Amino acid sequence: MLTITQLDLHYGQTQIVQDFSLGLEKGQIGCLLGPSGSGKSSILRAIAGFEPLSAGEIAVGGKPVGSASFSLRPEQRQVGMVFQDYALFPHLTVSGNVGFGLFQLPEQMRRQRVAQMLELVGLAALAERPVHQLSGGQQQRVALARALAPAPQLLLLDEPFSGLDADLREALAKDIRQILQHEGITALLVTHDQHEAFAMADQLGVILQGRLQQWGTAYELYHQPVNRFVADFIGEGHLLAVQRDLAGASFTALGPLPVAVPADACWLLVRPEDIEHDDLSLLKAQVVSTAFRGSCYHYELRLAQGEQLSCQLQSHHCHSVGEWIGIRAEMAHWVLFSADGCRK
Repeated sequence: MLTITQLDLHYGQTQIVQDFSLGLEKGQIGCLLGPSGSGKSSILRAIAGFEPLSAGEIAVGGKPVGSASFSLRPEQRQVGMVFQDYALFPHLTVSGNVGFGLFQLPEQMRRQRVAQMLELVGLAALAERPVHQLSGGQQQRVALARALAPAPQLLLLDEPFSGLDADLREALAKDIRQILQHEGITALLVTHDQHEAFAMADQLGVILQGRLQQWGTAYELYHQPVNRFVADFIGEGHLLAVQRDLAGASFTALGPLPVAVPADACWLLVRPEDIEHDDLSLLKAQVVSTAFRGSCYHYELRLAQGEQLSCQLQSHHCHSVGEWIGIRAEMAHWVLFSADGCRK
């Protein structure tokens, strides 16, 4: 449904996006993650037709909609967009906003489509309410209904939950995913919040300085990161130096590595779930900080030689800052990096 091939974008002489390619199947929800200024929103605007391409091609539904020499007008692309600030018309009611892009339909069909969309997003009872009287979550639903009303082939969402509190963001992300799946809509989301991305997306891409670092499922990005940037950006974790003894065996501060280790592997990624509490263990770590998270405590730990680790323990374990506790490694995934940060 969406194909981006070797996309380049420039703002003046500055290159914003370089050699960017990805594909989304019909009905899939994709997400672009990355720090501010990495080019995420620029890619979305290029797909919508708001930014000219320096190189590459964008196709929607198998039909080219943009290249360096050709650009279909935004309203001709069958692409809907939900903006970060909702971009609702304050002088219109909820139904007036949803029906704004349906002017080409006969009045009766237009009313039916608006009613259908409001029912879909759970706002049928608020059809005649002015949008400025709605909560942030309700306004976001209106923006979604307005974008879906013309039945686009592709929906783009640019930081759609950034103005909402954390609990509402998570709940709304799940609701919108269900709505998109119900309608069979292909969508591409831009966010910097990985929890939001995990709640919504089938496929995720991590971007750094306009380059796609990795495209895959949340599981692949978390457990099989292609480089140190992806490992740092997705989830939490620490890197331990890989050392070798005179016999050539590899070890870290946690002990020997029971797997084959490439000769150029320099770092081992250790996630919080890789560290278990064990009072009988000879390996000790000092508690540097604690954070209570209800069902668990998150601990930052320091080993005797200064190496940093994180772990999460059930909340009936309660340890104080400065306390030394026994730990052991239970690694389900062995992720090693070379000196240049690439996965081995």
